[in-house]
Amino acid sequence: MKIDQPIINYTTEYETLRMFFKEFAAQNNFVDNRKKENIIIKHSFFVVATELTSLSLAAIGSILNKDHSTVLHAKRNHNDNMRFLSNYKNIYNSIYKSLCLNLEVYRDVEDAESIIELKELRFRLVQISQKLRNTMLDASELNSKNKLLMNHNKSLHDRNIRLEKELSRVKNLL
Repeated sequence: MKIDQPIINYTTEYETLRMFFKEFAAQNNFVDNRKKENIIIKHSFFVVATELTSLSLAAIGSILNKDHSTVLHAKRNHNDNMRFLSNYKNIYNSIYKSLCLNLEVYRDVEDAESIIELKELRFRLVQISQKLRNTMLDASELNSKNKLLMNHNKSLHDRNIRLEKELSRVKNLL
């Protein structure tokens, strides 16, 4: 049973985001409370995650135990935060660059898996091609044998006709 590739991509993106935020939070002393610096980190992360992944708002929010409306709120306020909060832009850019690198590594792994799948597919196609060539060779041999048999059958038929004529001539003589 083959696993659906979009589900794998979705799960891998989710785990990449989850691990990234865990590390980022530890480095920046993030605590899930209502302090301004922590809200800036959360909102920056939510906006970057929606821009760089195909995850739903609910999935992105679930990484920080929030619902989709919190992520939507962060997206709606992004432009104002960029203009009016001095530290927001720096944190946003930092998260964006770091997350791009993390997702690039994930995509490189995904590309490597695709290359392995392509090599396996190529190998299977070569095997099928060899089988088809062998089948075609067998078919051409059968075709030449069939022609020989048809010629032999025609010569036998012609001989039969000659023998019947000779037989009828001999009957007429008796």
